[in-house]
Amino acid sequence: MSLLDALSAGRSGLRVASAGLSVVAQNVTNATTEGYSRRTLNSTVADPVRRYGLMLGQGARATGTGRMADQLLDARLTSSLGDQARSKAALDRLSAIESTFEEGAGTDVVSAYEDFFDQLDALRADPSDDAARLETVDAASRLAAAVNRTDDTLRTEMSGIVDEVTARVEDVQASLDAIAGFNARIAASGGADASADYADQAFQLVQDVAETIGATASFGADGQVTLFVGGHAVVSGATARTLSVSTDADGTPKVTVSADSGTIDVSDDLGGAAGGLLDAWDVASSVLSKLDDFASTFADAFNAQHAAGYDANGDAGGDFFSYDAGSPAASFAVASDLAEDPSLIAAAGASTAEAGDSDNLQSLVALQDEALFDGGTKTGSRYLSSLASTVGSSVSTASLDAETNEALVDDLSSLRDAVSGVDLDEEAASLLEWQAAYEAASRVISTADSLLGELMDVVR
Repeated sequence: MSLLDALSAGRSGLRVASAGLSVVAQNVTNATTEGYSRRTLNSTVADPVRRYGLMLGQGARATGTGRMADQLLDARLTSSLGDQARSKAALDRLSAIESTFEEGAGTDVVSAYEDFFDQLDALRADPSDDAARLETVDAASRLAAAVNRTDDTLRTEMSGIVDEVTARVEDVQASLDAIAGFNARIAASGGADASADYADQAFQLVQDVAETIGATASFGADGQVTLFVGGHAVVSGATARTLSVSTDADGTPKVTVSADSGTIDVSDDLGGAAGGLLDAWDVASSVLSKLDDFASTFADAFNAQHAAGYDANGDAGGDFFSYDAGSPAASFAVASDLAEDPSLIAAAGASTAEAGDSDNLQSLVALQDEALFDGGTKTGSRYLSSLASTVGSSVSTASLDAETNEALVDDLSSLRDAVSGVDLDEEAASLLEWQAAYEAASRVISTADSLLGELMDVVR
């Protein structure tokens, strides 16, 4: 190897060592940057040349920077982030709904139902007492108000869920477009080794999307990412599909993804926060339907028995409760004429009965223990309590899932930090290593330059 070859090899060593120092500097600078993956310098031996019958080395050359990431681990973390966000979103919404059914405050529907029958029973002591009749009507109004309030809460939560899902899907669409853009940049820059920064930014967006809609990810060897929702690719290469939210005739929210000239319904496949919100919507919708069944069934049964009795004027009883068949729980109320005139309560069993007769009133009170609901298997109290239990059970399940998924995400995040995170102690060691390499290459160049100077002096 000639002195000029030595200079060339030394110069290549300086370039590689300088690149190595730059990589260390990048790692140290981004040690606390969320989503950053540690970089390594990829280098190789330079192609040799034949001189003097020998194959002489030409030093080294840097071939790119590597991104320390485990594709399978990143895919598993992405999926788990979606599961965690789903359980948390469901828990938050369901907890708000559950508070409506909390017993003990006297304003919940179960307590109001039982208080109404307690007041009916108390009226049996003296059906002719105007004050007691008025209190019975007030108790019935409180029951109707509790049913109305529960219906309103459920509808408000369901409407809020649709609005939030719509907003989240709109936000995630921007992320899908951005991921497709990063895929294009990765492809244009030459693949994973040349586009670590793009890959990191894309991965950060992938996590955001997973937390929003629960998409799963496939990371290619070239650094590009493909995102799926329910087996349908929403991002592939530089192309992102369009997500949209609509509602069916009954108000059921529906999330679709564009496909050629049509759309594909992926509502049942959503995870993430949007999936959790839809889970809560399903629970609220089921409870609302059952509350409607309660209102209509109870009103019909109570009105039928009330019509069998006679009021304080000796007239046959009319409707005690009223409701609109289109929305029974929302419209459930005390019949307007009876609300204005408590004497219309049909407590007596006959038109000629004395003022204190309570034969029909006793039959009305007996309805509390009659299995009118759920196919004749539950009393009113049990049926209403089962609505609260449905929500409570869903809250418990969501809470347990949230704890489990949080622990899993913590474990996977720790594993990813071990693979991709920056260890400052390790970087300090690398810094010393590259510093020594730089100094050694500089020494080679300095020595070769000195020898060349001496050679030139001899020649002159």
